[in-house]
Amino acid sequence: MYWQHNRSIDMSGCTENTCIRLHSLQGLDNFTPEENANFWSRTAGGKNVALRNLGLSTTDACNYNCVYCYGTEAANRDSRRGPLTLAEQKDLIDQGIELGVRTVIICGNGEPTYDRDLLEIVNYAGKNDLYTVILTNGFTLGDDGMAKRIYGLSAFDVAQTLFDANASLIIKTESIKEDVYNSIVLARGLDNPFKGFMQAIDSVVKLGFTDPSKSAPATDATIPTRLAISSVICKRNFLDIPALRAWTHGIGAQYICKLPTLSGNSKGNLGEFFDVNSTTAWLKENYGYHYSEKPETLSTDMNHCGAFHFGVVIGNTGDIRQCYPMAAHGDNAIGNIRDKRLKELLIERSSKFAANLAHGAKCSVKKNEYVALDEIEIASVAE
Repeated sequence: MYWQHNRSIDMSGCTENTCIRLHSLQGLDNFTPEENANFWSRTAGGKNVALRNLGLSTTDACNYNCVYCYGTEAANRDSRRGPLTLAEQKDLIDQGIELGVRTVIICGNGEPTYDRDLLEIVNYAGKNDLYTVILTNGFTLGDDGMAKRIYGLSAFDVAQTLFDANASLIIKTESIKEDVYNSIVLARGLDNPFKGFMQAIDSVVKLGFTDPSKSAPATDATIPTRLAISSVICKRNFLDIPALRAWTHGIGAQYICKLPTLSGNSKGNLGEFFDVNSTTAWLKENYGYHYSEKPETLSTDMNHCGAFHFGVVIGNTGDIRQCYPMAAHGDNAIGNIRDKRLKELLIERSSKFAANLAHGAKCSVKKNEYVALDEIEIASVAE
């Protein structure tokens, strides 16, 4: 395949309790310290509503059923509201631009490439000079049958459309061993999902997603890229992480590995993950810090969440969410963009969560999930 070549990248330099970033992912990492400082000055004290990232959610449908997936629990089950229309998604982008949005993050409780509106959403963002970052399992970008059923295009042409619209990809990858990969993703109705995944990697590399000259320039000494690989650490892939990291850097992509969010499938598959009382702290220090280029998938400026601190997450029925894995209920509820303008909802959010949104505050979403399951030991290392 096209990606099977050598790149000489220095992987030394990881120090204790530090994530060493070798690559900058376009749309999340290519902002200068001055731009970051300006963002925080606009949000200081909760007086002004500012966004850099707009988090949109697409379909709840997915061809995978990963052992760690949060989507089975996080999906909005409010039957009174259907999914946002393409017109509503475009209107949200317009509202976001008025608030300073530079990047549209597309994720959700299912697989974004299963959403027939995805290409139009990405093209609309690109025509408005916005970056797009898509979190995906990548399969549709490597399987012609799936791509044609959804878009009427070949898999390569779907990937080409995303590339031409200046999108970046975060592809979820748990192993580059076929049997391990397939046993974790538990694909629905697919004999060998690994084959489609690997073809997708071949295509996106061939198109130039990992070509530094085709990405926005880095603002530091890192290598610019439009592809990241993100892994969830579990017992099945634990020993594969070093090789997966080396492979990822070999194709010119950013590598992220992290602990699971304990919601959805992961709560029913706790045996797939490590016992928190004896090993989690060690895993966080040695794998999360030494192998991952970021603390979490959407970390921005290393310490803050691109979806929460620098942005807002909107569910696929219009609700303002705490995070992609967590809806906002009860006292934490904010509202729905079908009832109020985005700016109004953000003012309410800033008032309610001022301390959580402040510069220097850490995201508490994953910690809250662990505490809710009485997994207290992991809470301190998941901050």
